[in-house]
Amino acid sequence: MTKSSRRPRGTTLDPNHPARDLQELLTDDDKEHMRLCIDAEARGDVDGALKHYLAAPHVEGAPQLHDLQVLSSLGNSPGSSLGNAVPAWAWSRWICDQAHRWLLFEEDPRIRDAVLHTIVTVHADLDALHLEDPDELLEIGTRLAVAHWITAQLLLFEFSGLRDFVDVKATPELLGRADEMEPWAASAMGGYRIIEAHDDVIELIDLANGSRVDVLNIGAATGVERDAVVIGRVVPISTAPGLMFESRPLEVDDQTARDVSQADGLEWLNAVYEAVVTGRLPEGYGMGDHRR
Repeated sequence: MTKSSRRPRGTTLDPNHPARDLQELLTDDDKEHMRLCIDAEARGDVDGALKHYLAAPHVEGAPQLHDLQVLSSLGNSPGSSLGNAVPAWAWSRWICDQAHRWLLFEEDPRIRDAVLHTIVTVHADLDALHLEDPDELLEIGTRLAVAHWITAQLLLFEFSGLRDFVDVKATPELLGRADEMEPWAASAMGGYRIIEAHDDVIELIDLANGSRVDVLNIGAATGVERDAVVIGRVVPISTAPGLMFESRPLEVDDQTARDVSQADGLEWLNAVYEAVVTGRLPEGYGMGDHRR
């Protein structure tokens, strides 16, 4: 009996121990399905990607599955007349998600650097992480690589993962449906105050210079009070008002947002670190699905 025949295809993973389960369950066939899923997504072949995704171990209800099912229901495979029903910014966001998954699948060495930067930034009490336990370290590293806001931001932007995906993996067919990706890849981290959220627009103040900024509202301000401050990347889109957050921004305190707005390059990590060590932000802040 081969390893691949010990379990039904498409076995779901324990969301509390995904790294352990993946190590124990993944076969060569599973890895091939995962690779073919990534290849299909990079072509914009939604139905092909969904078929391969379901054939390998996966976490039920994962964002990737949700996105593929929604796109499939809209008929968004190559040549579909419904492709235009999805706005260009949505394809751009999907490309960002794909870039993140591609880096993880390829076990890109930048993942380790991004995880270590994240740990140092948001975990002042490193002893609490039990980093001496190899199994615990694997789970911690996997959780951060998959689901921490800072890790994803570093991988895609400061460490150029998004630009590399666009240059070497994404096909012209996929890129042709999206907004221009180079300005997204080159976008800088900023700090913003939310003035008002309307049905389709969020009014912001850019804390770097006090200017007014209007961004598309697709839920980035959900659960955030008026006059709250956030950090994130504002990118250009072809849909009015012409700008949006590339992913859901992270709500922080006023001082942190102001410090981030004045930072260059990786300096924004120092602002978040200072907020954690002084107690303005809690240990480990930033875990969760911020791509929605």
